[in-house]
Amino acid sequence: MGQIFTTIEVANLRDEIDFQRHHIPAEEVRRFTVDEVLVDTGATHLCLPQDLVERLGLERFEEVTVHTAEGYGTRKIYREVTLRINGREDVVRCIALPKGSRPLLGAIPMELLGIEPNLATRSLHFIPINDHSSYLYV
Repeated sequence: MGQIFTTIEVANLRDEIDFQRHHIPAEEVRRFTVDEVLVDTGATHLCLPQDLVERLGLERFEEVTVHTAEGYGTRKIYREVTLRINGREDVVRCIALPKGSRPLLGAIPMELLGIEPNLATRSLHFIPINDHSSYLYV
């Protein structure tokens, strides 16, 4: 099976709110486009390298034990990241990876955005949302 890569935009939600409230100008909102993000259904969260987390100025939420390919370890979780992919957006937490690591798009943010990986085409499938169909359930 092949790998799927995508491009995402991440932003500091608190900065975006401050901009909307006219407390800071648009150019002070910390946001970045990240290319070559690995779509990883084995990961649960959005995972970003620590240097990008620091550039975004994210607030640390907690430190947790995680299972990685190398075994168990601890990682920091950060909150209030706005994640945008192909016109869809939601607010998610992210797990910090070591500096220089490849960013990962995990299962929870994909589910929140109505995205499914299509391994046959090595691309992302965006589940339709319209008057007669939705990936959101209540």
